[in-house]
Amino acid sequence: AAPSGVRPHADFIILGCERPVLLAWRSHSVTLGYEPVLRVLNRLVPIVRRSPARLVASIVTLCASAAGLAVIQAAPASAACAARSSHYLKGTLAGQDHRDINAQISLDIKDRYNNTIDLNGCKTSAYSKTIWMNINVSGSGVVHSARTTNTWQVSNLPANAVSAWIEVYTRTSLGAKCPTCDGAINTIKYGFINRRAVPLNHSYTLTAPMSCPYGGSSGTIQGAVSAGGSAIRLDRIYAWSELTPDGSKPLQGWGQGMQGRTGYYKIDNLASGQTYVVRATYHGKTQERRHVAVGSCKNVPLRFVF
Repeated sequence: AAPSGVRPHADFIILGCERPVLLAWRSHSVTLGYEPVLRVLNRLVPIVRRSPARLVASIVTLCASAAGLAVIQAAPASAACAARSSHYLKGTLAGQDHRDINAQISLDIKDRYNNTIDLNGCKTSAYSKTIWMNINVSGSGVVHSARTTNTWQVSNLPANAVSAWIEVYTRTSLGAKCPTCDGAINTIKYGFINRRAVPLNHSYTLTAPMSCPYGGSSGTIQGAVSAGGSAIRLDRIYAWSELTPDGSKPLQGWGQGMQGRTGYYKIDNLASGQTYVVRATYHGKTQERRHVAVGSCKNVPLRFVF
C-alpha cells in the first residue's frame, strides 16, 4: 500500500531491478526490498484500480541491467475531469436505401493521449455516449416521416476532447423488453458502420451497408477456427474497415463475428469495396489479419488456427 498521506495517482519512480527497490512518490519514498521491478508493478495494480482519480496512462521503461533505472510517470492533466465546452459531433444516419433505421450510435470520445473519456472529461472503460435511433422500427427500416429521425447530435463535449470513434450497431424492435427498450442486434438487412479517430465539430454522414438479397452490395468474412486440431469457440472476433478515417466515405463498415456452431464464425453484411483488419481472440491470445478485401456480394474465407 502507498505510504500514509501519499496520493496513489501521484508521479513515482522505481530505482533498481534486482537490487533494493526504492519507490518514490514525489517527496515520499519507501524501500520495498529485494525483488524485480515487475513484482513492484504487480503490487501497484490494485493501488491504481482503487484510485478515484482515474489514471490516464503510465509510461514504463524497464531497466536493462541490475543497476539500471526504470521510470514510470503518470500522464498529466487529462486524468482529471474537464469543463464542458462548445465541442460537438453531429450527422445523419440512414440505410443504403435511404430508409430510417433502428440503430445504436456509440461514441468513444478521445483525449490527446488517446484515452476514452466520459462527458465529464474523465477516463472511462465504457462508451462515452450512446444515442438510440428509432427504437420502435423493425430491422427492415422505414420511409422517413415525422415519427422517425435520421439526424443525431451530441453537444457540450468536455474541453479535453479532441477526436472520436463512432460505432453504429443496427438493431430491430423485435425482442424488446419494454416499449422504451431496443431490440436485438440485427444484420439481416443492414450492416454496422464505423469511423475512426474523426475530428470534433464536424457533421458525418453515416450510411448502413445493405445485404445483397435486399439489393445491396455487402460481403461476408467467414471461416473455420481451431486449436490443436480441434474446433473451438473464439472469445471474440471483429473486423474494422481500413478506409481513410476522415469520415469522407459514408459506407465504412465494421462487424462482430457470430458463432452459430463450434469451429466456425461469420462476420456478415460488411460494406464492400474496401479492406478490413480482422482480430480474433482465444484464451487471451489475439491473431490479426490485415488487408482482407471484401467484394460485392462475396464470401471471403479466412481461417484462424491457434
